[in-house]
Amino acid sequence: MQHVIVFGTGPLARLLHHLIETTTQDEVVAFTVDAAYKTYGQFEGKPVYAYQELEQHIATDNIKLLCAVGYSDMRARQQLFLRLKADGRRFYSYISPAAVVDSTVVLGDNSVIMANVVIEPFCVLGDNNLLWSSSTLCHDSTVGSHNFVAAGTTIGGCCRIGDLCFFGFNTVVIQQLHIADESLIGASALVLHDTVLAGKYIGSPARVVSTHQDTGIRL
Repeated sequence: MQHVIVFGTGPLARLLHHLIETTTQDEVVAFTVDAAYKTYGQFEGKPVYAYQELEQHIATDNIKLLCAVGYSDMRARQQLFLRLKADGRRFYSYISPAAVVDSTVVLGDNSVIMANVVIEPFCVLGDNNLLWSSSTLCHDSTVGSHNFVAAGTTIGGCCRIGDLCFFGFNTVVIQQLHIADESLIGASALVLHDTVLAGKYIGSPARVVSTHQDTGIRL
């Protein structure tokens, strides 16, 4: 059994707490948030501690942290993970028992792999990626860090996915493409060509409609 502290008290934190406690043998012992955002003492029946005071309340030597922050500001999500990593935190990854992850797959820290996800052989994923239910990552693909893949997405074989990308519901990316950093792919888009840095793509076939290099992805 692993003991976990979940960083966050939003909907994603609530969901991951539920999944950890109902589908694994692991246990969430507490939640934590930055002191400025701590507004109550309990969440889902577990204590909430200010992150800056965490060690005053609980011994963290044998506890892993799960960063459960959503996609509303993708750069902020990245920065939080990097700050926690710089603090020397060890991270927990949630892999649903209903996911199919080949034994050759390499997963980074703070991975979240939901039910019915399929990750085929020889894929390599970086840190802080979330693959939602029923998405598929085909063989020999590489994925950077801090990406969010919504339910039903299919990414073809031998693709290269950058960092900080967002894939909407039921996106399809054909094989051997390069998806550049901070690409935003809208729901049900069909991506047939490499994407440009920080481009927003919609439609079938997908076309770029705007860029967001200044702000990053905010939803």
